[in-house]
Amino acid sequence: MVNNYTNDPALIDGISLYANEAERLRHIEHILMIAREEKRSVTLITTWYEYVLAGLKPHASIPDYLGVFVSRRVIELLKK
Repeated sequence: MVNNYTNDPALIDGISLYANEAERLRHIEHILMIAREEKRSVTLITTWYEYVLAGLKPHASIPDYLGVFVSRRVIELLKK
C-alpha cells in the first residue's frame, strides 16, 4: 500500500513500517519465502504483506511473531 505523500510502500501515512534495517530484512525473508512457495511475484507479495503488516503491527504484543502471523494472513488472502 502506498500512501498519498510518497511512492515508498514501506511508509504508511508517513510512518515507516520497519523500526530498523534488521527488522526490514526479517520481513523481506518472509516476503521472499511466500513468493517462492506460492509462485507469485515479489512485487505482489510485498504489496499484500505490507498492507497486512500495517494493520497488524500496532496491535502486536509480541513483535517477534509478527512475520509469522502476517505471512499466514497473506497466504490466506492469496487463496481467496
